[in-house]
Amino acid sequence: MPRTPEQNANIRDKRKAKILKKALKLFAINGFDNVTVDDITEAANCSHGLFYHYFKTREEIYNELLETKKKSYAKFDIPMKEAKEKGGYEGLKLIAGYIEMLSTAPQDVIYFTRLKMLSSFATKTAENNLISTDYLSMIRELIEKGQEEGKIIGGDANQLALCLVDFCNGCSYRRLFAEPNDFDKIPAETILSLLTK
Repeated sequence: MPRTPEQNANIRDKRKAKILKKALKLFAINGFDNVTVDDITEAANCSHGLFYHYFKTREEIYNELLETKKKSYAKFDIPMKEAKEKGGYEGLKLIAGYIEMLSTAPQDVIYFTRLKMLSSFATKTAENNLISTDYLSMIRELIEKGQEEGKIIGGDANQLALCLVDFCNGCSYRRLFAEPNDFDKIPAETILSLLTK
């Protein structure tokens, strides 16, 4: 008995979802430059033809994942707008709270967060048309404002921002591979203590 159009659509949706899920994991762990179409097709156990049936390029699947993050996981997004509005120390407090929240977030949230967080570092190839957010510059601005307020330690604000971004990347990476019971949550106060006077 031939499949109905609904059954065919369901099969197509499941195949595409599987490719997206495997690509998400690969990009979130390895970054854009270190993932090839071969890697994705191998992880998804599909042919190149099937991959190209759904996506024209690696950039297209990467951008679709970032759009999915924006639409479906917005409540788990880094609170940069609110942090910028508060500014300085108070803004950094929000970022530290966000990093703490990641320690108890579901695994798919960690993958999507890492994907978005790494988007500004996603590629060394300037011609790639990837969606990205420059979190490093935003965090540097918060640190500079906090230094002006006298609440954040002195030093190169860009280097301090890199330390905080790397700390967040490290925590999220560790969280992906730790069993929930084996993962020690790092409180926001501890994170902030690394930057405060």
